[in-house]
Amino acid sequence: MIISRKELLRSFILLGLIFCGLSSLAIGQANPSEEISDSVQTAKGKLKIIKVTDGDAVNIKIELDNKVIKDGTESPYVAGSVFGKYPQKSPSLFLVRLTNDSTACAAGFIIIDLSGKSATASKEFGNCGDSPLSVYRNQSLLITFPAGKSGDAYKKGGREVWQFRRGKLSKTK
Repeated sequence: MIISRKELLRSFILLGLIFCGLSSLAIGQANPSEEISDSVQTAKGKLKIIKVTDGDAVNIKIELDNKVIKDGTESPYVAGSVFGKYPQKSPSLFLVRLTNDSTACAAGFIIIDLSGKSATASKEFGNCGDSPLSVYRNQSLLITFPAGKSGDAYKKGGREVWQFRRGKLSKTK
């Protein structure tokens, strides 16, 4: 069987296209990298806030002893830290601040609750401010976000007050 130069050239071009396509697929499938932003030892194990980078995408996930509590794949936040632990003596509630590089909304918060049989995470809440006041009293956590002021480096909403009690998060004001 004799192959013409034209058919041979087509075969090489086709192989080249296939090779380039497979190479670009392999590059796009690189494993995401993980970096611990913050961690704290709890009575139930190590609570970790992890920055996950996959190409240009950055997300935050939260784990307790390597079990995912909150996966931030649809979240705009790029960093996280434990902002508070309640009660102070034997903490079971952890207020976690999630931040990003945006000037539109600098921060959001979630509460990790370790008081039950399994760890749970609240929904994200706050008015975009990054420094709320928090008080723990009578098995209730009250978080107050002050209203934004003109001239702030980033936009904050109006004053908000949130309460976490018996595993439920509610906005009170």
